[in-house]
Amino acid sequence: EPEAAARLRLRAMATFQALADRLAHLVPHGCDPSAIDQAAVFDTLAEAQLCLRRTDPEDVRARQRGFEDALLRITCGGWAGPAVRRSASDVLSVLFSVGNAVALYSCVNEIMTHVTAVPERGSASKPNVGCGLTRQGAARIGALECVARLARGGHGPALSGGAGSFVAAVAKLLKSTDGSSNTSGRAFPNAWALTPDGARALRRCACRALAAVVGGASRDRPLRAEVRTAAARVVSDAIAHGLVHPLRSRPSSSSVSSRPGSSVDLIARELEETAEKSGHSCAREAFSLADLTGDRERMIPGAGRTVQAAACVAAGALASTPGGSGLWGDEVGRSGRAGSAKPKSAAEEMRDALRGALEEGDEETRGCAASALGALAAARLYPSEHTHASRVAPDGGAEGAEGAEDADDTSGGALDDTPTKIGVNKKKPTHHRRSSSSGGGLFGGLMRGKAGSDVESSAAHQAAARAAAATAAAAAPLDLDGPGVDRRWMETIETCFVRSFRDACRSPGPDRRRARHGLASAMVRFTACVSEKSLETGKSVPARLLVGMTSRVYGAIGETIAEGGGMAREDAPHAEACALHVLRRGVIARLDEPGRGSLLRSLASTIFFRDDDGSDAEKPGMVNINVPGDTAMRAIAHALAAVTRVDDDTADALCAVVFRAMDSGGCPDEVAVCAAQLAHSAPRASAGLLRRFVEKISANAGAAGTMDAAAVAAVA
Repeated sequence: EPEAAARLRLRAMATFQALADRLAHLVPHGCDPSAIDQAAVFDTLAEAQLCLRRTDPEDVRARQRGFEDALLRITCGGWAGPAVRRSASDVLSVLFSVGNAVALYSCVNEIMTHVTAVPERGSASKPNVGCGLTRQGAARIGALECVARLARGGHGPALSGGAGSFVAAVAKLLKSTDGSSNTSGRAFPNAWALTPDGARALRRCACRALAAVVGGASRDRPLRAEVRTAAARVVSDAIAHGLVHPLRSRPSSSSVSSRPGSSVDLIARELEETAEKSGHSCAREAFSLADLTGDRERMIPGAGRTVQAAACVAAGALASTPGGSGLWGDEVGRSGRAGSAKPKSAAEEMRDALRGALEEGDEETRGCAASALGALAAARLYPSEHTHASRVAPDGGAEGAEGAEDADDTSGGALDDTPTKIGVNKKKPTHHRRSSSSGGGLFGGLMRGKAGSDVESSAAHQAAARAAAATAAAAAPLDLDGPGVDRRWMETIETCFVRSFRDACRSPGPDRRRARHGLASAMVRFTACVSEKSLETGKSVPARLLVGMTSRVYGAIGETIAEGGGMAREDAPHAEACALHVLRRGVIARLDEPGRGSLLRSLASTIFFRDDDGSDAEKPGMVNINVPGDTAMRAIAHALAAVTRVDDDTADALCAVVFRAMDSGGCPDEVAVCAAQLAHSAPRASAGLLRRFVEKISANAGAAGTMDAAAVAAVA
């Protein structure tokens, strides 16, 4: 009834007012941080988060200003514990969702003043407030966490408009805390960090916040090219800096092996034990190795406890953001490979940094780097603004759009303005409520007046053309059936994964084993990203592309084995386990029933045992290679296990493969396991398989190295 609804509304309003007054009393202006009851503050914030969702928006707007100020004193005060300040950030996010959303811009500008603040005089000699941080450094962490939680709390599209200024602020922060120089206040102690641990905390938090902001862009408003390139440069430098100047030393192998239950380099130790026991010839061991690799795939986290891991998470967020495909066409201005005049693209720099992290990073970093590398490679296949620019140029045709690619954007009204220096605009904004903020904050571009010169008008026109191209590319579907897709797919597989996988197979050592495992996980992530993008239009990834990927991976192993030196004893089963992982989790899992049948036929005819007439040699993406028989049998057995039934033509082709492998006499146990799986998937072929096996046993009775009755029993 209306009266009851009015009473409930007044009760909710009174509750919100009471909570706002209580919070202002607990956290007054200029209070002594040591006298604040953080437990009471936390309880009040928990009540406020529930109360906001049931309070009328008009009532929230009436009290919003004072409530915001109290929350900012908690998040950016430098005294609150992690649980308290993160709870305050979540309440702030709900406040803007329920109340006045426009106030978000001025609030974020004030938060950014703590990130970009100049060092306080004598701050390096001030006491440690925890984790090796000064009060100003702790305030920076609170401000960065607040921005990140706002971006993840539903305000990402709004915050991505100021991503350019935020990227510049993060780059400046990372430079001031890298600990690589004794000049410019970078040595410890400095204004923000008293110890290397404090510097790590700042850098890690900055990378997490960067991941949240760039990942919050929407398809309607993707990141601008210059912002995207600047973010890629920051991320690549952060990953590379962790490899060259590790602030935390990596544990030695002796200390790692002494810890019970340690999972560091678990695959390498397991493979060495397997090599001593069975000589890599038993199919059961190969299955267990593939399962082990699959278990490791589940380790990939999203939090990023180390600086490198957080930077890799930021790289994945940047690659996955709408318009991330443009990274492959954005030049960073730095030289490419030695002897090459062509500069690298932003994506190529990130790819090289991520591949380095796969070898030398810690366990969590390797998982995050593999996930980011897969997402980055998938972005290479997505529609890019560089291919859409000529279609959407307003009033200027293709020439206007192409000219816009090289022009500088100096439009004063752009939401995501990227100033060359934080705080460059000193004019106070007309609608900025807080006196402590300046117009050079995250959204400083909104605060400036409109310029009417012809140069700025032309720049605005070019910026509009680029923005239209980026928006069209972000919204365009992924077409994997169009012209040139096969060539681009194979180029992506080769440049991002297979070339490095082949190099890792040629060189022994634990670093190379880590690289192979990371690349296998990255390929699984790659197929998952492409499949998700393709399913947006109701289409799955074509089987021919996934089959071609399988041939490239096994081709790298076959080429390495065929070379003079081959692979080391402990490396051969590991490389095969990685290939099996790609086959099971990255290829078979993405194929439907007809696609799996196509995979089996390709495994039989082209990839492992080529037809004598070479009829399949000209298929796109196919590589005619010969891997060892036991490797081929295990791969076919895995593929058969995922197929409910196979048709007669496929069964005949696979029977021919099994018979050919049986006649070679090199891997009797693997042949028996593969034949047993084939008999289960093709019951009509089971009688012929059993008859052929019995004949083989009779012909080779008593010969060493032949299959015994126990192995053949699986077929029966």
